Amino acid sequence: MKNTEWEQARAYVLEYYPKAVCLKYRKNVFVVFSDRNLTNAKRLSKKTYNDRYITNKGMAWIDAKEEIEKTI
Repeated sequence: MKNTEWEQARAYVLEYYPKAVCLKYRKNVFVVFSDRNLTNAKRLSKKTYNDRYITNKGMAWIDAKEEIEKTI
């Protein structure tokens, strides 16, 4: 994955969710939420059976972009 790919995905997500944040949890899992305030946040990156597959921040942003595009 090139830097520009995930930077473009990040810009796209932030356009729709300006407060979106990518958090790391567990050992190597990254997830994108619509807001830093997690009580009202919507998960933007996919929920999968095995969450461990999102091993870097770039993939999490690209995931979130794909999910947003599905709903628009």
